[in-house]
Amino acid sequence: MKQHITIEDLNQLSEKGKERLRKWWKPQEGDRIFFDRWDCDGIVRWIDDKKMKVDCSGSPMDDIWNLPQNTESAIMDWGINEPIPLLSIGQMIEFLIDHNSNYGPIDDLTSDICDLLWPAVKEILEKE
Repeated sequence: MKQHITIEDLNQLSEKGKERLRKWWKPQEGDRIFFDRWDCDGIVRWIDDKKMKVDCSGSPMDDIWNLPQNTESAIMDWGINEPIPLLSIGQMIEFLIDHNSNYGPIDDLTSDICDLLWPAVKEILEKE
């Protein structure tokens, strides 16, 4: 079962929607993230002040940071790289609650819950 939105899902958002998502997001260890600048996704391993350690093993990020293959992680500065979360099902539910969404119960349980939640999250992010 799909547990997170995909990069393709994120690309459906306008730049304003992406910025709103970045502002709402409170990074936590274990979050899946995406860096637009390098077309690279990773997992947050730790957070300290305004820095986080991100596992990007086997990704294009290894080359950018001149890291050897299978390197565990790279240090990213939030202000420079602007990561964006690949929301989990739980994060999407939290987002909808935080925004007092009236997105009704999920009727079609044969569909992937992530794909059912994403349109409601996207609609709120794209509002003016």
